[in-house]
Amino acid sequence: MEHFLEQTRAFLTAVQMQMEPDSLIRTLEVTEKAYDAIGDVFGTHECNGIEAVYAAVLIQASVLEYMIAQLGELDAEPSTVQ
Repeated sequence: MEHFLEQTRAFLTAVQMQMEPDSLIRTLEVTEKAYDAIGDVFGTHECNGIEAVYAAVLIQASVLEYMIAQLGELDAEPSTVQ
């Protein structure tokens, strides 16, 4: 688990380095709301630690799939830069 956490932090650092300051502020606001909502769901369903980690990783995978799909759509569009 600790190794996974270290890898996740490294990935977050890499993504953060690519972000503009305004985008980072928006992301932190969204993260706070998502954290509160996820905490409510975990509390309501009385998840144990493993269940909570599994659910969180599933959410991360969904977000990454969404991002990859968006990037694929961008790659499919004709480039206007020459």
